[in-house]
Amino acid sequence: MEKEQLKRITFSRFRKMIEEKAGHSDSKPFVGSGFLVTLNAVQGIKKVFESNIPLRFEDMRMGYIKSGEADVIINLIPCHIKKGMLMYISSESIMQINHYSDDFDLEGFTIPNDLLNISLHGNVPSLMTFDMYDVHLIPSEEEITIFKNLLAMLWSVATLLNSDQELVGDMISALIHYYNYLFVKYNKSEDRTKSRERDTFNKFIYLVNRSNGIERQLDYYADKMCLSQRYLGSIIRNVSGITAKEWIDRAAITEIKVLLKHSDKQITQIADQLHFPNYSFFSKFFKRLTGTTPKKYRENN
Repeated sequence: MEKEQLKRITFSRFRKMIEEKAGHSDSKPFVGSGFLVTLNAVQGIKKVFESNIPLRFEDMRMGYIKSGEADVIINLIPCHIKKGMLMYISSESIMQINHYSDDFDLEGFTIPNDLLNISLHGNVPSLMTFDMYDVHLIPSEEEITIFKNLLAMLWSVATLLNSDQELVGDMISALIHYYNYLFVKYNKSEDRTKSRERDTFNKFIYLVNRSNGIERQLDYYADKMCLSQRYLGSIIRNVSGITAKEWIDRAAITEIKVLLKHSDKQITQIADQLHFPNYSFFSKFFKRLTGTTPKKYRENN
């Protein structure tokens, strides 16, 4: 049953990982009734970082990189994150950490969607209304300082007053709206044409991620977006340098890896779940893109 428990990084599992490494320091993470604030996250989740396996996060996460750097894949997109970067990762996101420096560390908080909605009194920024979505940006040192101060204040207020206080919800709201302000500010400078193409690409990636590896034909996404396959394929290649089919295959392989690693389902059941016509086709598809069979991948990981 351990594999089923590992299938998702739930709030309770994340809290356990953080608390096990927290010790009794003055900056011990605050764990409230549904949300967590930590000023030193990496030690608690180092085991997850070292797994090099795709993981699905159940709750929203927001924070900044205190030091070091890392190479990660978030919702199919490779990303190099480094000191001074602010990050937002929505619920249901899939992340894989490929490498991180010895001094890599971050601060942030985790909160489920229902509590987020309560804290914001229903006024959730459009940025945060989608699952499987992420944003990272590098603001000025002064803007980073404001975010750090707000996060430290949230930790202090939550530690003193506990998570049931209305003031804590207001602090969370301040952090969310400040991040959204920075997101809007740094995205206004984009060229409009590039911005439209980027929006199309983002919507495509969102739909691909949401399909969970089931829809593997470009015509499905072109139809959903009311675009021709040729036009959609052209935009995806222009924006990313990678074909739309490659993105679709990446999503399918990521979902397969998650299921092989974090569930006890038989491989034939996984093939059926993802609507492959038969096990042989499923196995050839996986081996063509990974160099190994589903069975060997599960045994070796």
